[in-house]
Order: sequence, then C-alpha cells, then structure tokens
Amino acid sequence: LRPLLTARRRPVQLSELALLLHPLAPRTMLEVAVLAVDPANVTRDALIDVVCADDVTRISCRTGERPVVIDAGTTAADATIHTSKERLAAVLAGQDEVAIEGDAGAVSAFLGWLDSAA
Repeated sequence: LRPLLTARRRPVQLSELALLLHPLAPRTMLEVAVLAVDPANVTRDALIDVVCADDVTRISCRTGERPVVIDAGTTAADATIHTSKERLAAVLAGQDEVAIEGDAGAVSAFLGWLDSAA
C-alpha cells in the first residue's frame, strides 16, 4: 500500500508509461506528454506527424505556446516520427531510437522540451 500512496504524490514519468503492459492510445499518450511542456521552452514553430501503424496524429508547435495535439491535416508536416503504439512512450522518453522523416531538428527540439519537463 505504501508504494501506491507514494506514487500518487508525484507525477508519472514518460519512462514509467513506457512500462505499461497495455500502452495508451497514441493520441492519448501525446496529449499527456505535451501537458508537461513549459510554453516558455518552445522556441520554434513546427508541425510533427506521429505515425503508429494506421494512426496518424499531429503535434502543432508554436513559439512560446504549449504544443497541441491535433488531427493530421492535408498540409505537409515538417517532420514525421514513425514508431509503434507499444514503443511511443519509450521514444518520447528518449529510451528508444526514433525513426524520423523530414526535419530532424524539429523532432529533436520537441523531444528536448519533453526532456526538460521531466
């Protein structure tokens, strides 16, 4: 009981979410992740698509604002992350390699904002 009570007193880390036996849906995982980003750390605009099998979700980043998770649009993204639903949390936590198509700098910046939130 004590470990459960202790866990309730601190935020959950992405690395802990990566250990779930039944991973969160990609959109839910991304929505949880972006909530931790400090808008003051967001220093560039970017559209990043996250592709997990047939599921495509877009992260919209605007300087000085918290990134938001939106439906992927018809306009091209600056970068695309390819992963699986099972690996997404580990990718976001920096525990797994990330497959990037497009602007790797945009993805690196986004992952850096997540790291600074941890």
